[in-house]
Amino acid sequence: SVCVSSVRRRLLYHVTEWWCMPLTPTLEDFLLAVHEAVSNAVAHGCRDTSEIVKLVVSYHIPHRLIQAHIYDPGPGFDTSLPFRTEYVEGAEVSCSGRQLIQGGVDEVCYERRGELHCCILTKTL
Repeated sequence: SVCVSSVRRRLLYHVTEWWCMPLTPTLEDFLLAVHEAVSNAVAHGCRDTSEIVKLVVSYHIPHRLIQAHIYDPGPGFDTSLPFRTEYVEGAEVSCSGRQLIQGGVDEVCYERRGELHCCILTKTL
């Protein structure tokens, strides 16, 4: 099992070393979004420690398109709900991981695939 905190580091190594991609602000945004999506899948999609989250990342060279598929056994959630915000010392602060994810990618899709919930993140580099 891989610790959530190591996901970004391992993915960064994979794309920069194996795929020889430079670390750009665009790629950093994608990595942050993937890390947040994996964290959400672990926190909200796994009911106990025996359940796992699966991450599959692919890069489509001709289109410069990177995609991450995050699978978890959870029920998913209502994506029509607004982003959650809180007020801290009189200022509105976003607390939505979903908002952080959407800010780092071009497209976010949620699908049910058999018994698994799948979050698909797409970014053009």
